[in-house]
This record gives sequence, C-alpha cells and structure tokens, in this order.
Amino acid sequence: MTPPPDGASARLSLRGLLWPARGRLAQVLTWSLVLAGATAAYGALAGPLLRALFGGEALAWPTWLAPHLPPPPSVSTLRRVTPALVLGTAVVKGLAQHRHAVAMARLGQGVVADLRRRLHARVLALPPDAVTAFGAGDLLARGTGDAEAAERLVSQGVAGAARDLLQVIALLVVCVAVDPWLALVAFGIYPLAFWPVARFARRLRRSAGTAHAERARLTTELHEQLRRLPLIQLSGAEAGAAARFGARVDAAVDAAVRTARVRAIASPFTEVLGAIALAGSLAFAVHRIDAGALAAEHVLSFVAALLLLYQPVKGLVRAQEVLQPGRAALDRVDAVLAAPDRLPVGQGQAPPAAAPHLRLRGVTVERGGRRVLDAVDADVPAGAVTALLGPNGAGKTTLAWVLARLVEPSAGSVQVDDVPLAALDAAAWRGAVGWAPQTPLLGRGTLRENVLFGAPEGAEARLDAAAREVGLDAVIAGLPRGWDTPLGDDGARLSGGERQRVALARALARAPRLLVLDEPDAHLDAAGRDAMRALVRRLARGRTVLLVTHDPALAATADHVIRLAHGRRVPAEAAA
Repeated sequence: MTPPPDGASARLSLRGLLWPARGRLAQVLTWSLVLAGATAAYGALAGPLLRALFGGEALAWPTWLAPHLPPPPSVSTLRRVTPALVLGTAVVKGLAQHRHAVAMARLGQGVVADLRRRLHARVLALPPDAVTAFGAGDLLARGTGDAEAAERLVSQGVAGAARDLLQVIALLVVCVAVDPWLALVAFGIYPLAFWPVARFARRLRRSAGTAHAERARLTTELHEQLRRLPLIQLSGAEAGAAARFGARVDAAVDAAVRTARVRAIASPFTEVLGAIALAGSLAFAVHRIDAGALAAEHVLSFVAALLLLYQPVKGLVRAQEVLQPGRAALDRVDAVLAAPDRLPVGQGQAPPAAAPHLRLRGVTVERGGRRVLDAVDADVPAGAVTALLGPNGAGKTTLAWVLARLVEPSAGSVQVDDVPLAALDAAAWRGAVGWAPQTPLLGRGTLRENVLFGAPEGAEARLDAAAREVGLDAVIAGLPRGWDTPLGDDGARLSGGERQRVALARALARAPRLLVLDEPDAHLDAAGRDAMRALVRRLARGRTVLLVTHDPALAATADHVIRLAHGRRVPAEAAA
C-alpha cells in the first residue's frame, strides 16, 4: 500500500484510514492467504478422498494437467495419506480462522480508536460557533455510531472482503485446474451480476446515509430533552416532548427498515446465482463424463470447490451491506474533519504581562452568509470594567469570542496594547483570558477538579485566594469534604448562584489579565445580583474586565459601555 497523498490527513479517505494500520492489515492479509489455501485444499482433496474410499482404478490427473505433473499416487497410497491430509488441512484452517478473527478485531479497533482521536482533536480545534452549528447531539452520534460503522467498514468490509476474495480466487484455481471448460460454464453467469450488484451498492449507500442522519437527529433530540428535563417537567410539556421524540424514533425506524429492505436483496440474489451456476455445471459435467473427458473424482472435486465458493461469494455481496453504510458514515465524520472553521492558532509574541488595552477597528464576523458582527469599532480600556450591552442575538458573545481569540474576524483588526492580536501567540493569549460563561459548565469531579480545570501549573496555590475573592469560601465551609466534595452532574449539589461562583473562581485561578464575565447574574436572585455588581467592581483590580450582559442595571456598574444591536455598535437610545 502506498502512503496517502499530502492532505489526506485533513480529508478522510479509506486509504488514509488504513495507512496508519498497515502493519495490522498485513497480518489480516497473511492469515487470509493461509485460510484461502486451506479452503482450496478441502475442495481439491474431495476427489482423491472418493478414490481412496472406493478404490478401483488408479487416480488420474485432469487431462490438460497430466503432461505437466508426475505420475499420480496409487490407491493404497491415497488410503494411507488422505486422512492425515484432511486432518492437517482442518488444523491449519482452524488456526487461520482464529488468527484472522483476532487480527481483524485488532485492525478494526485500532482504526476506530485512531478515528475517534482524530475526530475529538478536530472538535477541540473548532471555534464555539462551529460546534453550535453541528449540534452537540449530532457530534456525539458521529463520534459513536458513525465511528463504529467505520470500524465495521474496515474489519468486516475491507478485511472480510479481502478474506472472501482470496478464498474465491483459490477455489477458482481448483475449479480451473480440474476442468477449464467446466469452470467456464459455471462462472460464465457471474459477470451478468455486476450491474445489479453495482446498483444495489448505490441504493444501499444512499439509504444508509439517510439512516445515519436520522439516528443523529434522534440522539440530538434526546440530548436536548435531557438537558432541559426540569423545564419540560415544570412546564407540563411531557406530552409534546414525547411526541417529538416519538417522531424522531419513527423516522429512524423507517430509515433503518428501508436500509434493511435493500440489504435483504443480497442473500436471495446470491443463492439463486449459485444455484444456476451449480445446475449448469452439473449438466455439462454429465456430458463431459459421457465423453470420457472427466473422471468421477474430478467432478467431485469441482463440485466441492463450487459449493465451498458459495459462502465467500455470498460474503463478497454482503460486504456491500457494510461497505456502503461505512462509507456513508465516513462521509459524516469527514464533514467534521474537513470543516473549514478552525480555532485560531499560530506562534507569535508573548501577551502583555499586565492588564491589556484592547482596540477593535472594523471587526466583522460572517457565518453562513450572515454578518454576526458588522464593522464594530470599540475600545476596552486596561484595568477597567467594560460592558457589552444588548439584547439576545446582538453579537455580544461573538465579540467576546473574538477578543478571547476563539473566533477569527472575517475583516477588521484587534489591537492589544498597540500590537495586533493576530501577532500574539494564540495559545498563550487564550491562557491569559479567564472566562466565566453564562452556564457554568461544571463536570462530575470534585470542587477542586472543577476549579482547576484547564488551569496552568501553580494554580492550586491560588485556590483559596480565588475562593475568597468570589465568596466561594463560605460555600466550601458548608460542603462535607470541602474542596474534595464531588459536585455531581453539572454541579447538582450546588445552587445556581454557587455554581456561578465556582465558574468565577475557575476563571480567577488562571490569573487572567483579561476576564470575560458572560451574564454573571443570570442565575441569581435580587440579593445575589446586588452582590454580583459589587463583586464585578472588585474583580477589575489589576485586570481588564469584559462584562457581557443584556441588563442595563448591571451594565451601569461598568466604567464603559459598548452597546450592540443586530451585530452593530449603536448609541444608547437605539440599544434601549
């Protein structure tokens, strides 16, 4: 196998998928060759076994091979060696089947593990808005069900088809060796099957792609409903949720049944094709025997090889049931791997060590043919609180992503202390940004693990100070195991306000120079919002704070206000 061309790692192809696993693939092919040889030996031994059992005339080679072979063994010799040959062939075939199955499993699992790592790495490199566009449920489906279909494509499809093809070739050699004319009659009908098989493959790929997409929609719907389960229960919306989920289940079932209907063609088609080949060859064999051109043991070897051909030929046809859905799944994974959007990267200057001054000039962000931000000019002074104020959909979060360099502007520029943001080391700049999102995004780990998530080395020494700064120390005192208390799914052990303080402490543990607070009072009551306004002022000490909010009262605590509407900066009265 030649290595994939340059760029194959960016765009997914079957060759690019197999190249890293070429060593395992070589093992699969080696055991496939041994298995093919053992299977062919069974067919070849059938005729000599008949002669050894019933005796009679000495064994004769096929007429066209006789001049090129030594004299055949006697009947007594056949009776002595044939049982050992049959036993030896069975042992070799059994060993080959076992080793082939193990090698095939290693190949498939290695490929799916590599594919999942590549997909995960690509998702980690996607900007946040691109992840939102795909949808979390859809990405989950691509990383689980689609990746498993790709594993079947490699292990059962490619490796299985290679095994079956080698067996077909080996058995064809036996049939041709017995009688070329009889082989021509038996296999002359198979070329007629190419067109229906190709049509079957195209239909199967289309239907399998639809089935994969419907399963992804089902996963997305379930993910969304689990995420909003309390809201569904409190709103009495269970019936509507059940109806939506049921509709997705029905669509997935319909797509799966359509795919199964196409798959069901393979087995009877192969059965009929094999029966026609066997009937034609038997009729012609009678003619050849009557003409004295074939011995009975030759016909038995031929028929045995022809019967043994049934399973691998059926396997080759049924491989389409794995190959086409697998290729459809690869297309869906490739859509993520080949997504043009990418998290900004690049080495450059170190970010400033002090609170930065940010200047935006003509910043524009386009997504899906729509301008999310349209030529925004703004200043975010150093060491002060600047509020991004505007209604939902105004572009506030996107602008914050631009400043954190999670999204690259389509046009315009951002200056950091008179240095272009694009000239700074991207990873180092993001490391200088602390982010407290509107949804705290807590994991199942302990409080300590959640606050230290993604923090640089040495952050643990700042834990207690960060907790005191955001008022988390009182919460810690009430937890049964303090910092080492597990929080449960999404911080279920904590209230909304406590989760928000954990997110703030996590942002401060990074010792940020730019602190982004995205709707920090979204989950707080009136008293909590008052406390948050005072906290925002304290957090600005030694930092540049960007406060994302739709609340004019919270924005009023800021030193500066940038008002946005429909992706544009607007005066105060327009924003109101």
